[in-house]
Amino acid sequence: MSVITNTSIGEEERGEEERRMDLASPYHNMTERFNNEESYPDMELIVNGFQKPIVSHRTFLGSISGWFKKNLCDKWGQRLEWPYDTENEMEREVLMKTLRYCYGETMNVGTKNGECFSLITTMTRLQLTCLDDVVTTMNNFIIEEAKRKIENGVELLRECMKHTVCCGTNELSLNKRLATVVLTKDNMDCHYQEVVDGCLMMLPPDYLMMTEYGQPHTRLSEFCLRVKYVRLHSKEMSTESQHEVVMSCDWSTLNSEEFVELRLTGIADRDELLVAHEKALGSCEIVIEDQNERLKTMEDVEERLKTAERERDEAIERTEKAERERETTEKSNKELKKEIEERLKENEELRNRLDEMEHEREEEKEKRMRAEREREELEKRVEETEKEKDDALGTIRRLINVKGVHFTQKQ
Repeated sequence: MSVITNTSIGEEERGEEERRMDLASPYHNMTERFNNEESYPDMELIVNGFQKPIVSHRTFLGSISGWFKKNLCDKWGQRLEWPYDTENEMEREVLMKTLRYCYGETMNVGTKNGECFSLITTMTRLQLTCLDDVVTTMNNFIIEEAKRKIENGVELLRECMKHTVCCGTNELSLNKRLATVVLTKDNMDCHYQEVVDGCLMMLPPDYLMMTEYGQPHTRLSEFCLRVKYVRLHSKEMSTESQHEVVMSCDWSTLNSEEFVELRLTGIADRDELLVAHEKALGSCEIVIEDQNERLKTMEDVEERLKTAERERDEAIERTEKAERERETTEKSNKELKKEIEERLKENEELRNRLDEMEHEREEEKEKRMRAEREREELEKRVEETEKEKDDALGTIRRLINVKGVHFTQKQ
C-alpha cells in the first residue's frame, strides 16, 4: 500500500510560512457515513471534550484498526471510551481527522503546534493497517521541514520529546534524527540562542549525548555545554544526575580554567579531580610529544624545503642560462637564415644569368651553325663557279683551238 502525498506552502492563504501535506487515504471513500446517524452505525466512541459521542461502524473500524478490534466485543450498541488525554483541542482535532481518514477522507496536516506528532501518536494508538507507510511519510516530511529552516527544527525537536511514541533508542527514531539535524555545531554557532538556550537547555539530559559539540575551550565545547546544563537544572536534577552529566566529559581536553570551574561546581570530589588532572596531564604530555614530533618533522620539512629552494634556484639559473643561449641561438639562426636567403637570392640571380648566358650561347651556336651552312653553301657555290669557270675555259680553249685550226687552214 502506498500513501500519496502533496506538499504545499500556505503563505498566501494563512499569512505565514507553513508547509502542509495532504495524505491521501488508502481506504475506500465512505466519508458520508462517518458520524452519521442515518448510516446505520452500531457503535459509539466517547471522547473527552466532545459533547456528543462519535457514531461509527464496528466491523469496518475493527478491520483497519488493531485498537478497535481488541476493544470491540460481539455486542451490538457497543460504547467505547477513548482512554487517552484529549483536553488539548489539537488532540481532539487530530483524532477526528484520523477517524475521517479511516473513512477515506484525504487528511491535510502540518507541523505547527505539534500537529504532525499528534497524528503519529494517534495512528499508533489506533494501530491502523497503514501505520508504517504514514509514519515513514510523516517522518520524512518532518525531517525536511527541520532542514529547511532552523526555527522549524528547534520547534519540531521540542515538540517531538512530548510524544513518547516518536522517541526511542533506535538511531533511526524520529527524535534522534531531529537531534542530528538540529543539534550540530554549525547550527549552535550561527543560532546559539535559538538552538542552545531555546532548545538544548530545555531538553532532557539524554539529548546531550546526541549533540555535535564544538572545539575544546569554546562556548560550544562538551564541557562548557554540560556544565551550563547542570547549572540551569540544578534544582530539579539530583546530585547523581548532575554528576553523571558532568563526569561524562572527556577530561583529557580540559585546561586549568575549566578545572577551576569544575572544582567550583562541587560535583566532583577530590579523588575524581585528581584522576581528571592525571588524564589531562597525560593528554598534555601526549600533545607535547606529538608537537615535538611535529616540530622535528617541520624542521626536516624546512630543511628539505631549503634544499628544494636551492635546487629550484639552480634550476632557475640553468633555465635562464639556457634561455639566454636559446635567444643567442635564435639570433644566430636568424642571421644565418638571412644570410642563406641572401645566398639563395644570389644563387637565383646567378642561375638566371647562367640561363641567359646559356640562351645566348645557344643563339651563338645556332648563328655559327647557320654561318657554317652558309660558308659550306658558298664553298659549294665557289666550287660550282670554279667548275663552271673551268668548263668555260675548256670550252674557250676548245673554241680557240678550233678557230686556230681553221685559221691555219685558211692560210
